[in-house]
This record gives sequence, structure tokens and C-alpha cells, in this order.
Amino acid sequence: MSSASLQPRASGSSPSHQLALERFGRKSLARKYPTEYGNGWRDRREKACILRCLDAIGPGSRVLDLPCGTGRMTRILVERGYHVVSADASEAMLERARENYRAYREEHTGKIPDVTFSVRDVLATGFPDDEFDGISCIRLFHHFNEAETRRKALRELARICRGPIVVTFLNSFALDRISSWLKARLRGKKQLSQLPIPLSTFAADIDAAGLKIDRKIAAHWGISSRWFLVLGRST
Repeated sequence: MSSASLQPRASGSSPSHQLALERFGRKSLARKYPTEYGNGWRDRREKACILRCLDAIGPGSRVLDLPCGTGRMTRILVERGYHVVSADASEAMLERARENYRAYREEHTGKIPDVTFSVRDVLATGFPDDEFDGISCIRLFHHFNEAETRRKALRELARICRGPIVVTFLNSFALDRISSWLKARLRGKKQLSQLPIPLSTFAADIDAAGLKIDRKIAAHWGISSRWFLVLGRST
């Protein structure tokens, strides 16, 4: 494993971006955050949808996993034959991801490839243009409730990737979002994470970033809000 140096934060951080940085920067959260997909139906379905999206990225590709969290996607990407760079804005999450990948390598015989771990902010990664053949961007955009924050992140991903970009978002048209909204109302609390948006709204963000939707997959259409998209450059 290798590690890159700390990268500067993006300037002009929005409220939702700053909230995400503060929340996921806590070591206590990093210690509790899932490190691999479980056997529950939601995890199995999410993993299956992600694997279908990754079919757009060929083996041997240089792939960025951002945000990598505690490394839940890292071993999946490695096992598909990619050259992986795992990045996250949270040093606490990245430290846990390194530990998990180190344990993964110790558990397996044979040659397990190195993974580069790097502290990077999705709004300003610091990577060169067209650095990657593909990007895995899982469970990020539901933390951003400002259109410009989403668009800035999408533009940065488009800048550094010459191939497919796999992203997830929470579609507001789903039964589980209604349930979540009702629970928040009953508790008298404002929902600050797991923020759903209409597909048409996110599609407009994607278009504004110079990208297009090549494929879309709903985990369970109309029931689950979790959607998976494969994006490509529009020109």
C-alpha cells in the first residue's frame, strides 16, 4: 500500500459540504462505519447494482474510489482487476480504509496489488486532467442539498476522468423517502443527511457539469430511493 500527502481543502465550502466534512472527520464515526457489504437484502441489492454499473469499466483500468470511506468498495474494485486509488476527504476514514486493506491482504495468499490511499476533497481533488479511466463515487451526493455543490463535484469528477463515472443518489420518488420524512417530522428534527432529490433535478446537475447519463438502475423502483447511474462526457 502507498499513501499520498494531504491535499488542500476546496475553497468556498458550502454548508452541506462543510457538514459532511465535520461529520465524517470524526474518528468515532469511522470506527462504526461499515467496512464491507453485509448479507442483508439491502446490501446485497446495492452491491449487485454497483457491479452491473462497473461493467462499463474494463479490467486493467485505473480507477478512483472517491469517497472511499472505510474501504468497502476497495476490495471489490481490486478483485475486478482495476488499478485502484482510494481517496477520501476524511483522514479518519482513510486511516480505517488502510487498516482494512492491510488486513485483507494478510488474509489472502498470492499477490494482492497495492492500493494508493490519498486524502482528497471531491470539490478540488488536485489530480491532473484525465487521470483515471473510471471513477466509483458511491454514497456521496445525498449529502449535498445545494445544486451548485453537486455540480462542482460532478465537474471535478468529469475533469479528472476520461471514462465512465459510477455514482449513486437518493431519488425523492420512493416509499422509503416518505417514511423517512414522516419520522423526521414526528421527531421535530430537520433532516441533514440522506437528502433525496428528484431524478430530473439531478439530471439537470449532470447536464450542467458536461456529463450525460449512459445507464440508470433503481435498487427497487418506487420502493427504495437508492439509484445507480453510469455517467459519461456529453461531448
